[in-house]
Amino acid sequence: MKIEARDEETSSLLDELSKSAERSQAIINTFSSLYQDNKDVKKIALTTLIEETITLTKSETKQIPKFINNQTGHEIYINSNPSFLTQIIFNLIINAAQAIKSVRDDYRNDRIDITISIIDKDTIRLLISDTGPGIKKPYVIYRDWE
Repeated sequence: MKIEARDEETSSLLDELSKSAERSQAIINTFSSLYQDNKDVKKIALTTLIEETITLTKSETKQIPKFINNQTGHEIYINSNPSFLTQIIFNLIINAAQAIKSVRDDYRNDRIDITISIIDKDTIRLLISDTGPGIKKPYVIYRDWE
């Protein structure tokens, strides 16, 4: 179709459409691999895995900025099952987005985002935070038993 395009605007639109289709296929392939019964442990570039996972969440997290805060200043490599780790990060990002959306209209904090921090001190820590309403404290009744 691009070869047969009669003007630059149509050619440009078809080119962008082709690139979007390729990106969509890559997302589908990545998402499909999440559900393979596969216990393979591989060396993973953590920031790259997080970026790919954020791409998978785009339909549910549009209009919510997402940031990766790699406090180490360099790529961290870990040995893990990429499918399982992706699923965990995916679920946490989706949960954060749903919490933010549930209160977006009446939430007093103007800053809305999801931040994924990589912290490397003695051990590597992955912290996923959001500016949603937080988890309500459980109602607990204390009783003195004598």
